[in-house]
Amino acid sequence: MNTTKEIGYKAIFWASGASGVAALIYEVVWFRALTNTIGGTIYSFSILMAAFLAGLAIGGRWGGIYAGRSKNLFKAFGLLQLGIGLFGTAVFYIVNRLEPVYGLLYYKLRLSFGGFTVAQMALVFFLLLVPTILMGANFPIVVKIWSERRKEIGRNAGDIYAINTWGSVLGTMAAGFILVPMLGLRWSNLTAGLINLSLAVLAFVFAGSRQLKWVVLPAFFSVQLLLLFSAAPPGLAFGYGVADKYDSFAQFKEAVAGLKTVFDKESDYGRVQVFKERLPKGTQLILVNGGRVEGSTGADAGTQRLVAYLPRVIHKKPRSLLNIGLGTGMTLATAVDDNRLTRLDNVEINRAVYEAVEAVLYPGLFNDTRLTAIEDDARHYLALTKQKYDIIISEPSYPTSEAQAHLFTQEFYKIVKNKLAKDGIFVQWLPGYLLNQHEIWTATKTLATVFPNLYVWMSGPSDIVFIIPNSDRPLDPAQLEAELKSNYKDIGRLRFMGGPGQLSVLNADPSIPINVDDLPRIEFSAARNKLTGVRQEIEDQKKDQP
Repeated sequence: MNTTKEIGYKAIFWASGASGVAALIYEVVWFRALTNTIGGTIYSFSILMAAFLAGLAIGGRWGGIYAGRSKNLFKAFGLLQLGIGLFGTAVFYIVNRLEPVYGLLYYKLRLSFGGFTVAQMALVFFLLLVPTILMGANFPIVVKIWSERRKEIGRNAGDIYAINTWGSVLGTMAAGFILVPMLGLRWSNLTAGLINLSLAVLAFVFAGSRQLKWVVLPAFFSVQLLLLFSAAPPGLAFGYGVADKYDSFAQFKEAVAGLKTVFDKESDYGRVQVFKERLPKGTQLILVNGGRVEGSTGADAGTQRLVAYLPRVIHKKPRSLLNIGLGTGMTLATAVDDNRLTRLDNVEINRAVYEAVEAVLYPGLFNDTRLTAIEDDARHYLALTKQKYDIIISEPSYPTSEAQAHLFTQEFYKIVKNKLAKDGIFVQWLPGYLLNQHEIWTATKTLATVFPNLYVWMSGPSDIVFIIPNSDRPLDPAQLEAELKSNYKDIGRLRFMGGPGQLSVLNADPSIPINVDDLPRIEFSAARNKLTGVRQEIEDQKKDQP
């Protein structure tokens, strides 16, 4: 065999692996960028996967037909790589400018979960179809090239499938562990584009179409030019995580115009931002993580302080405390004021949230020598630690995605119980505004199956706070409320909703399910309800109350 041709075959073989690397970098980057807009729920993730795989399937079919007709497969491979590099970079640019389109779909269709899902699916398919079709067409083209070297179709297909899959594995690891954490989404996307453009040059050289390699030069500069404008716009981005707080896209734009960005960092676990908002009586800071408003120092302050005050007035001799989910840092800052505590641990998976709290929300908070910042998944940390705590406060983000929903299941509560000291206190926050009454009962029953001595308070309009002594010792809700209101004036409105006696009815009701890892009902419900407006349903119910 001609030496040059043999080198060309081997080059395309390894290029197939490199193409797999680029494809999975794109997938990680696109998914991260898109979830900031359409949300990181199980529904949006399913749509993204469906669109990506559909494009690969269509491309595989089309590429198979084209491979049988093409007279210059090296050239075909080069053109595919050129197209992937250009369209792949363009997708990232478009994703960061979806706000008006997404806003139109959201406010027109949000009340119909099915209709909105179909519209969102059409939008994502439109975005990803061209580059993923080109990716899918790669496989049959490369198999055909490799088959010219060795006439064993089954073995040839296996070779190419293996090298492309290994490339995909490397691309996933590179994106998740190296590129996105170190370079951010924009430059990670450029890395994938440069891989494709380099492969295009390589293919054109071996195709004998040396003049075509100069096509890549303007393409390269096109990618660079697009890159300059592809970063996510500054300020609060419109998307699933914030859209339900506004009645229209115009209202959102008007509201965010008055926000001042005081912290903005893209991390491997999501973009973290802090905004300063002027209010009629002062200002408040708002923390946004991955497109979700995680809390503020204004409207949410009462609940954030309450979850620290409640265990303080119940437990007479607390020495250790674990806070799950840092948020704005207000709960932890409130807990630090309790001088009886000798150990305070905070577990938060996103390092950028720690940085935001240290930079602008509560500078100097972690200078307290009793306080330890733990960067980990809370469930993973609790499962492995040998430490037992007098107080555990769980105030994670909304249970709308798997990343948070596994902190609201029966299995998690069993882990918590095992790490709670005798006579310890467990505090669990629940976003009542994202759940209907039956779903709130599900969350309550799930807790009660592990902690029978359960007490429920409503904080503010619709935040729910569970107080759970790890003992049979009864609590006196009236006395607790009186002590809280006497000693702490900054907790806002507080209402006792029920204790073990009233809640025993839930345990006996077979129509109320339990939220478990295998069937996380609250995750599905909260994700759907955040879209369709349970928040408004609750507000309407309150207006009807005397």
